[in-house]
Amino acid sequence: MLARRTLTLTLLLLLLGSSLAVRAQQPTAPAASPNSGDDIPFEARAKIAPDLLARLLQAESAVQSDGHAAQPTRYIVHLVERADLADIAGVNDVPTRRAALVERLQRTARLSQTPLLALLARRSADGAVAHYSSLWIVNAVVVQGDLQTALQLALRSDVAELRLDREHQLALPAPLETDVTPQALPWNIARIGADRVWSELGVTGQGVVIASMDTGVDWTHPALQRQYRGFNLAEPAASTHHYNWFDPSGTYPTAPGPNVPGLSTYSDHGTHTVGTLVGATADGVERVGVAPGAQWIAVKIFTDTGSSYDSWIHQGFQWCLAPTRLDGSDPDPSRAPDIVNNSWGDDEHPGDTEFGPDVATLRAAGIMTVFAAGNAGPVAGTVGSPASIHGVYAVGATDGTDAIASFSGRGPSPWGETKPDIAAPGVAVRSSIAGGGYGTLQGTSMACPHVAGLAALLWSADRTRGAPTLAG
Repeated sequence: MLARRTLTLTLLLLLLGSSLAVRAQQPTAPAASPNSGDDIPFEARAKIAPDLLARLLQAESAVQSDGHAAQPTRYIVHLVERADLADIAGVNDVPTRRAALVERLQRTARLSQTPLLALLARRSADGAVAHYSSLWIVNAVVVQGDLQTALQLALRSDVAELRLDREHQLALPAPLETDVTPQALPWNIARIGADRVWSELGVTGQGVVIASMDTGVDWTHPALQRQYRGFNLAEPAASTHHYNWFDPSGTYPTAPGPNVPGLSTYSDHGTHTVGTLVGATADGVERVGVAPGAQWIAVKIFTDTGSSYDSWIHQGFQWCLAPTRLDGSDPDPSRAPDIVNNSWGDDEHPGDTEFGPDVATLRAAGIMTVFAAGNAGPVAGTVGSPASIHGVYAVGATDGTDAIASFSGRGPSPWGETKPDIAAPGVAVRSSIAGGGYGTLQGTSMACPHVAGLAALLWSADRTRGAPTLAG
């Protein structure tokens, strides 16, 4: 019996060894390419947006192919933690509400971002991260770094997702037509009845502050300088730009600009839209603005060539909620504007909700945001984003006969909502341009400040005749 059992075990071992030998000779699956992303853990892949992952892998591949240091990839790390603002949004006293909102947002970001910022500090010391900065309005961190850093971040339980810090290009405006001939009353101002509000009610927007998020403003323009919140009429040299100007692009870090005409197709855009908001000369010869008694402040979210990043736009909304000194320090929500004009948008991705949380937070603070509907019409469903988002006031464009302009973006939104919410003059609109001159442009960008200016007139009338009422 023992001999038979020994023989049986021997045969089994021989068969098992033969089987193992056959398996060892089978071709093995090819190893995952270091640039294919196949070896990235599913947990990390699920949190990294596909376009960002492709960009990170491309940068990694370039390093392995030529041996040079990788160009850092720009991305935004969104954390899981979100500030609960429901109890604050209902506070009636607006200054108290805004201060509480900012404090809650900043505290949430500070507490939840501390471990992640410590990791980024170490990666920065190792040379893997070129730059990083915190955003508290959406509880996110902007990073310029490599693939390995992104993977480390994606595997953290406190990180919700990583998105590419996308670059945007402002929609190309119609060719600028310069015009030096003053008009007694521009057609667009008369069409919306703003001049009647000035003359019959004595309301010009006084007491209201409007912020522009655009390509910048010529703050020395004769039609705009007196209305700039930072201007000191008694002593112009003592004018201050702290809390009144912010330039995340770094183009004009110390004072609003551009102040030179014709730098590019885009460089006059912001000065033109602010002119439609508040533009008027002291002698009354030029009256191009809807609310010439209102004050303006501005954020330059687009370069002089019309480019921007998601992170710059997030910074712009954050600054509008709590303006800062020029160096970004000492945010103060008491200096926030009442209205923010946004003559821009993404016509190619109407379903994009990247800036939805920013707009919702400003709305909770009682700050109205107005957006251009875009110039991709006349086909249905061409309204751009953020104008397409629920709760965002979207503006289309009309011509001198009150017909909808052919280029004006149409609804419905990707979520079936009626868009735009309103339309205003956007064809052959004459306004200020950088360098002290005037010119004619068209687009929903030109229509948008008409609505923001009218809102300023309404709020001004309400404040001078009754208790303040803010959106929210």
